[in-house]
Amino acid sequence: MNLEENKTLYIAVEAADEFEILINGEKVTYDGRSWWKDSAFNQIDIKQYVHNGDNEIQLSRDFYQDQKVYDILFNDNVLETELNKLTYNTELESLYIIGDFGVISQSDYTYKERKAIFTDGPFVVVDAPEKVTSGDLTEQGFCFFAEPLTLSQDIEVISIGDTRQILNLNKPDAVVVKVFVNNVAVKLLPWAP
Repeated sequence: MNLEENKTLYIAVEAADEFEILINGEKVTYDGRSWWKDSAFNQIDIKQYVHNGDNEIQLSRDFYQDQKVYDILFNDNVLETELNKLTYNTELESLYIIGDFGVISQSDYTYKERKAIFTDGPFVVVDAPEKVTSGDLTEQGFCFFAEPLTLSQDIEVISIGDTRQILNLNKPDAVVVKVFVNNVAVKLLPWAP
C-alpha cells in the first residue's frame, strides 16, 4: 500500500474519549467533532501515525461494572426480566479502520453454502482497486467492504435501423443494479432474476 496516495485513513471507535489510544506507540486523541455513520462512532484521523508494513493500534481503559450488574449476573433467583434489562457500564466495542484502501487475504478463499466466503487470513491493507471484473468483489480487494459501491462500464452499441437492443446482465452479483443509458436511468434491478 502506498500511504502517500491515500487521501483518508481513520479509526472509528465508540466512546473514544474514554480510551487511551496509541498508534505505533504514539498517543492520538479524539477532537470531539468528527464521527462516522452515527455520532456514537468517534472518528480519528490516523494517517500521520501509520507507515507501510506492520502497524499496531492499542486501546486501553479501566473496565468496571456497578455492583448491581454482578448481583444480577451471579445471584440465585434472578428473574429473566432483570437479566433482559441489564445494561453494562463498560463494554468492549468494535473498532473500525476506514479510508480509501483495499484489503486482501494472504490465504485462499473457500465458498460454502448460500455464497458464504471463508478465509484464514492474515489480511493485508493494499491500494484501493481501480478496476474489477464481474463476480465476487471480496477477492478483488474488497474484503470487509460495507459501503455503497458504484461500478460502471462503457458499452458502444452500433444500431442498425430501428432494431431493438437488449442488454442481458445474466444474473448480476450485486444486490441492486441501476441501468443507465446515455446518463438516463432506464431500469432498476433489485435482485437477480
